[in-house]
Amino acid sequence: MHSFDFAYSILDHAFELILYKPQAMNTTTSFKLIAFVFAIFPALSFSQTVLLDEDFSSSSLPSGWSNNDNAGTGDVWEFNDPGNRNISAGNFSGNYAILDSDAYGSSSNQNTSLITPSFDASPYETVTLNFDHQYREYNGPESCRVQVYNGSSWSTIVTYDIGDENYSGADNITLDITSALNGSTNAKVRFRYIGAYDWWWAIDNIVITGTEPTAVASPKGPGGIGSDDGTSGLVAWYKPDGLRNSSNALPSDGQSVSSWIDGSGNNKTINNSGSATYQSGVSDLINGNAKLSASALNRQFVTSSNITAKTLIAVNDPKSRSYFEAVAGFNGDKGIRRPSGTDNIWQYPGGGDGTNNDTWSTNSGESYINGGTSNAGNHGNSLHFVSQTRPSTHTNKFYIGGYYSGRSFTGDITEVILFNTDLSDVEKIILDNYLSAKYNIALSANDYYTQDNSGSGNFDHHVAGIGRAADGSLHNNSQGTGIVKINNPSDLNFDEFLFWGEDTKDSDYAFSTSASYTQRQASTWRVNKRNDLGTVSVSVSASDFDLSAKQSCASLYLIVSSSSSFASKTSYPMTLSSGVYTADNVSFSNNDYFTFEYIDQIVVDNSQFYNGDGTSNVPNTTNACYKLLVKSSATGALPITENAQVREIEVESGGVLTINSGIYLSLAGDIVNNGTINIEQESSLIQTGSGTDNNSGSGTYNVKRTGNNSPYIFNIWSSPIQSASLTSVFSSANPCDIFVFDKDLQAWKYDFAAGFSTTCNGNSVTFSASDVISGGDGIMDVTGGYFVPGDPSALKTYNGTINNGLLYKAISTTTLGNPGGTDWADDDWNLLGNPYPSAMDATAFWNENAVDNSRITDAIYFWDEADTTGGYNQNSDYASWNLSGGVNSGNSAKEPSGNIASGQGFWVVANTSTDVVFNNSMRTYNNSQFFKTQQQINQHNAWVSFTSPSQYQNNILVGYNQNTTDAEDLGYDAHKLVGNAHVRFASYIGTDEYVIQSVAPLSIGDSKIIPLVVFTDEYGTHQFEEYKRENLPANFKIFIRDKFLGLDHNLADGPYNVDLNPNVEYKSRFELVFKYQMQQSGGGSGSKGGGTVTSVQDNIDPDFKVVQDQNFITISHPNGINGDVTIIDLTGKVLFQRQNVQNSNLQIQWNNFAAGSYFINIQNNDQRSFFKQIVKH
Repeated sequence: MHSFDFAYSILDHAFELILYKPQAMNTTTSFKLIAFVFAIFPALSFSQTVLLDEDFSSSSLPSGWSNNDNAGTGDVWEFNDPGNRNISAGNFSGNYAILDSDAYGSSSNQNTSLITPSFDASPYETVTLNFDHQYREYNGPESCRVQVYNGSSWSTIVTYDIGDENYSGADNITLDITSALNGSTNAKVRFRYIGAYDWWWAIDNIVITGTEPTAVASPKGPGGIGSDDGTSGLVAWYKPDGLRNSSNALPSDGQSVSSWIDGSGNNKTINNSGSATYQSGVSDLINGNAKLSASALNRQFVTSSNITAKTLIAVNDPKSRSYFEAVAGFNGDKGIRRPSGTDNIWQYPGGGDGTNNDTWSTNSGESYINGGTSNAGNHGNSLHFVSQTRPSTHTNKFYIGGYYSGRSFTGDITEVILFNTDLSDVEKIILDNYLSAKYNIALSANDYYTQDNSGSGNFDHHVAGIGRAADGSLHNNSQGTGIVKINNPSDLNFDEFLFWGEDTKDSDYAFSTSASYTQRQASTWRVNKRNDLGTVSVSVSASDFDLSAKQSCASLYLIVSSSSSFASKTSYPMTLSSGVYTADNVSFSNNDYFTFEYIDQIVVDNSQFYNGDGTSNVPNTTNACYKLLVKSSATGALPITENAQVREIEVESGGVLTINSGIYLSLAGDIVNNGTINIEQESSLIQTGSGTDNNSGSGTYNVKRTGNNSPYIFNIWSSPIQSASLTSVFSSANPCDIFVFDKDLQAWKYDFAAGFSTTCNGNSVTFSASDVISGGDGIMDVTGGYFVPGDPSALKTYNGTINNGLLYKAISTTTLGNPGGTDWADDDWNLLGNPYPSAMDATAFWNENAVDNSRITDAIYFWDEADTTGGYNQNSDYASWNLSGGVNSGNSAKEPSGNIASGQGFWVVANTSTDVVFNNSMRTYNNSQFFKTQQQINQHNAWVSFTSPSQYQNNILVGYNQNTTDAEDLGYDAHKLVGNAHVRFASYIGTDEYVIQSVAPLSIGDSKIIPLVVFTDEYGTHQFEEYKRENLPANFKIFIRDKFLGLDHNLADGPYNVDLNPNVEYKSRFELVFKYQMQQSGGGSGSKGGGTVTSVQDNIDPDFKVVQDQNFITISHPNGINGDVTIIDLTGKVLFQRQNVQNSNLQIQWNNFAAGSYFINIQNNDQRSFFKQIVKH
């Protein structure tokens, strides 16, 4: 449907008719139509919605319409004027719908229906059908019927048959179809023709319009009828909380009342100069409400300005009768009064003593008592409310109490309400139920809200309602005096209502912890539902609640239950928009309870978890908004079983929290631990808050980490807790085997105090000053690393207080030369450790300390000791990691590529003497011994291994990215740290050896050479293998070049096997060659030579001659030498090279060459022409 100003649409049709078809109407018709249009124009405004508008201009059945042949004769409605009737009378124009019985012929027989698409009539107080029609009959038996479908059955609204023809013109018909539709959400209209060789019925310009109830932006009037901002028909409203003393404050009990503030928003304050007091004592309260107690009050309690009203309602309890006693009314004897001779009746229209023909209630007015539906005035001289309505509005000053000379009032008044309109049936029913519940007054009719009864819990306060009365009057948006607004019923039909009331009169709307550990609103509401009006929307202003303790990330929920305990409930998340929380599509059943709650904490006790979103209510990664509370009764038997994020953690005294192995628990806030937190093997407790450590509490943490169980296998450990004792954590280790690295001396020491005595291997030992590190105390340094052998228990448990926040570790560079034996730098080694009870992100650590601040260089190195059954295994080596990636030690397949485990020590190379920084932003979750994270997205890597016959192995990583060059790149290139004495394998930059090297990016067609160094301590067949690659294109080839044998081997074709001699350092023989080749559509290798070149005899010219003695080598060829001449030794080192020799023989002096084997290579461009081994004795 589309919504617009329907009056404009009607005018548009009218002007079209008047301006373009004057011949089709006479003066009278024109006048009536214009009068009709302008008569309805004021009523048709923005509140009108056009539900259907069809003029049949397409000359065919409109989309969504039905054309049903009920008789089965094939005679149906048509849209192209088959009988050429050319109807242009009235508003007819162009095409129209017509059932032309005559055009179908003498044997025709019709029973056919033209049916509109369905539309939703439920939101509208009135629905009208407007159409133009022309009908011509012929002696019967034709019948034309307009019928309406209400979702279940059809009803006839109007019938045209013999005597109703109008074919000399055309009529515009408007029908009120509201009652017939009954608020259906599946409403339809049909035009049904029944005839047999008759004339025709033509229809045009069908418009169905819905009129919504008068929109009230703030439906905070009594029961939700009207508004409190002066924008509705509620013109004055006097409630007990509006009474004021002379200081303009709410009076105290028994204090005189000086004024009564208007709650309608129209500022019609009433000022008092008579005798009236405020009564709020326990015995005086009327269902918890204070009252105005008047004594002979007469024309002393009056507004300063006029009020225009039509409906007047007063809640009162008269105590004594005076002459024509009056409770409220207007100057000029227009109000609610009793006749002089009767105590229990208010005057009302009609006969008898109650006749009141000259006052507010004229003979044609209404006067209802306690929700009655007929003019009767009996009230039993007790607390009651009377509602009176005039036939027309009256304007004058308004009085509380007597309003005419001599007609005073003595008694109690609690509430007075004035409207400038009649109340519709639905408004009257809602308002009556509001007053009945508020003041505990029994209704005489339409008592639809019963939750105010004691058996239902006395939900007496702030009652409001929405509904549709049996007459079709509609009210679908209410809030009333409370904070809850309900509107948008999805299927509101006749005689359907929803009422709600609150159990608390003056709530502070604070939240407190419920039995299920939610933060629940103190007030509860209950509903009465009369029939089924579908789902609704429930709203509440954020400012009406005390949400000061709610986190902004926490959702507010509307909860609905059939039980006041809410043990079983339906939760509706509420969305916040413009300061208002709303839950849509809420379904209530009769007698349901509802309230509001939010979750602030996930709780675990000895029986269950509460409020988590994981399995069995444990926290998970969606719960970062909530605090985790561990009750004192929690034993740890209910652990954290899913990765989780929470806001903060509190463990009560005696409570135990266990984080299962492999699980992480992350929090942005602090920990208050007065119990026990168990951090199991490979689990992580991650705190992400910045700054210093704000954890507190007297509890303890148990952090577990498993190392090796062999005393011959050393691990490098760190401590995730403060003040960890070396001899306690490593109680099974020999104290003489627990080492710390002295960064200043680049030597192993002990972290014990000088003079510390202990037992090592059964022998008493006392550590001297030269044995221990400066400041040694037997306590593991936070952020430091310790070299400790394994023990049979393997599992280490750290007990104490965890490290958290910003931490530092001093590092040093030295000028000690090269005491460790490496050949690429001074020994600037520093042994650090992860200080946290969680994994640490190596990238974050590296960026902070190497990239953003040049504190360290090269890589992070991890000691990976080889398994052994006794003695030191020389296959032990270092795994390495930097921004280019990670490479394993060769001892195992464990490849560091992103995270550093809790309790893991590691080596760094100092770039300067300073402090390395650790902070919570580095903490992460994958807490296994070595860590796997996604490779840098722009890094292109290959991993190459070198393996000896005895399976000793070294590995290197080579690659490139957009940030690297062929020179040394900080953070991407890492020097080789030698640990394995059997083999050594590294790449070269200059004279330095590297375990990780990233070069400048290659373009297609480029090639690049990376020199290698190889060492082995045994003879036999060794192997080079590319065992892994990442992000390298398929046409990126990697070759191992053996300059000694003069061949390139494509590692994609498999490992390269070569025999090597022991204890030889091959520094010039081998190279890695990168070739970024063109893609070959035919599968060939391309001009750059994919595949393996294996024959050293390829392209060898047999006419070369070599003559040698102890001093010279002479090389000759019949056609002369053409190319480059090179002599290399067994390692591949170049001892002689002359380039571009042209057409001449060559004599080379070699008297200074040592005895041994050498190779002569002559090459022209890429083609080898001569290769020969020679021996000097």
